[in-house]
Amino acid sequence: MTHSAADAKLEDAAYKAKSVMIGEIIQFNNISEAVASAKSAGFEDEENSTHLFSVTNPTKFGSVVKYTVTG
Repeated sequence: MTHSAADAKLEDAAYKAKSVMIGEIIQFNNISEAVASAKSAGFEDEENSTHLFSVTNPTKFGSVVKYTVTG
């Protein structure tokens, strides 16, 4: 095998490895974005949903405020 043939084979292998690595990075980023989106959507749903509990009857004891929580 000549130097130019070896160089071409090495260049081809490097290109394939680079393509695989870029594909894996893109796939990882897409999965990460989907997970982040699902987490933030869940958080927003909790924020906007009906109240799961209520806080009433604030009573101050010195510098501490105690509440009655129902829910």
